[in-house]
Amino acid sequence: MAGAVENLIEQIGAMSRGRQLMLAASALGSIAFFSWVITDAGGPDYRALYRGLEEQEVSRVADGLQREGIPYELSDGGTTIQVPAAMIYEARMRMAGQGLPNGGNTGFEIFDKPAFGVTEFVHQVNYARAVQGELSRTIEQLDPVDKARVQVVIPKRRNLVADNDRDPRASVVVKLRPGTELARDNVRAIVFLVASTIESISTEHITVVDATGRLLAPLSDNPSGKLAAGGAPDYQQRVEGELAARIEALLEKTVGLGQVVARVRAEMDWTESETTEEAYDPDSQVARSEQRSTEEESDGAVAEGGPAGVAANTPGGPAGGGAPTPSSRRTSETVNFEISKKVSRSVTPMGRIKKLAVAVLVADQVAEGSGEAPVPWSEESLQSFEQLARQAVGFSEERGDQITVTSAPFQRPEFIEEEEPLLSPELLILLSSAARVLALLIGVVAFGKFIIAPIVGGLSSDGAAIARVADLEAKLAAAPLAASGGAGPAEAIPAAPPEPLSLSEEVGVAAATGAANGVTTIRNWLNQE
Repeated sequence: MAGAVENLIEQIGAMSRGRQLMLAASALGSIAFFSWVITDAGGPDYRALYRGLEEQEVSRVADGLQREGIPYELSDGGTTIQVPAAMIYEARMRMAGQGLPNGGNTGFEIFDKPAFGVTEFVHQVNYARAVQGELSRTIEQLDPVDKARVQVVIPKRRNLVADNDRDPRASVVVKLRPGTELARDNVRAIVFLVASTIESISTEHITVVDATGRLLAPLSDNPSGKLAAGGAPDYQQRVEGELAARIEALLEKTVGLGQVVARVRAEMDWTESETTEEAYDPDSQVARSEQRSTEEESDGAVAEGGPAGVAANTPGGPAGGGAPTPSSRRTSETVNFEISKKVSRSVTPMGRIKKLAVAVLVADQVAEGSGEAPVPWSEESLQSFEQLARQAVGFSEERGDQITVTSAPFQRPEFIEEEEPLLSPELLILLSSAARVLALLIGVVAFGKFIIAPIVGGLSSDGAAIARVADLEAKLAAAPLAASGGAGPAEAIPAAPPEPLSLSEEVGVAAATGAANGVTTIRNWLNQE
């Protein structure tokens, strides 16, 4: 074995500089290729565990994976954590057991570890943090919301009478998922969720802002009846969208799904007015109060009778003296009547519809199963569509509403149905591993055929040539010098044949011309090789 290695080293050393450099480059490239293939084929297949995490959250999840002994990799600039595909479900289960990822929000688990010697102020701060974290987690459960952050201000009570204390306040910042929009119902849900969680907080003191800085709350339907900043355009768009949806949903039952396009432009009145009216009905009188009085007057004359006293007033006794008799009598009566009064108070809220402009486009009708061109709807059909649209939006000629219904052909794009994948993800993973192994085998075969074989063949031919040359040198050295001394120059150098000589013929000619010339020719030939 040692002799073979020494022979290989001698053969490589006998090669030219260019062939040695080519051999070294081929060896290094082959080693790098096989190392990459073996490492990639033998290593586990990593899949994304969590994506789009913040730096602090990535650090917490990485620590949790290390504690569980689960290998991981980072990608996408450190925002994605990957684990082996065979351990992805186990990793998620174990991270969920540790409460990760929690979006950077600390909830009531802050009180899991009891702490002694904590002041009341620190306890209140931890309680506020816990409430904020729990609210953020709950809001993040909404489909359009990607991240949420809640700030709560709970004023400290200054005295036992809470009337002079400030009310709690809260602010919510939401980051929406790409391509989503937070509807007004979702905003209202967030506001009432915060109001029902924090004690003694009013919906007027809750502010909701999205990541772009757009104000979403206070709500437009708060008790004061005022629209929040930016609420008027949103309310107008919602009214226009609802009216257009009514028309489309109604007409699509007749003309077909997707065959109606309706657009509504509403002119809104953003002023608020209040009217109070008092109406009196003179025909409906009701007696409210009644007063009667009687007055009598006498002239002072006294009628004849017995003496005054007890006997005169005793029944059966003698009659008393005469009493004065009245000379006049007056009676008065006063009756007060109440007229019925009706008081009505009406409040006109802001956001009333002043005028509507409706445009409806209906696709031309096409007979089912026929290849004929679409045909416009008749005037009678368009008029019936217009009447339906009028009823759907509450059309009013007094407001000056306008409506137009037109029939036109629709451009129908050709939808390319997405073909289902022929191979399942599990089969793709298996084929990927097999492809790596196959690439390794092909690389080994190609390396042996195109790199090792030519080098070994070249070394073998060079070794055989060197052996033949060494044998010829020995024969030339043993040849008698007299055989070449008597010959003249003309006889020693024969005429060159027209065809190129082979190696053996060239050596034979050189030997015939003399031993010294033959050795020189062989050495020159080796140097050329």
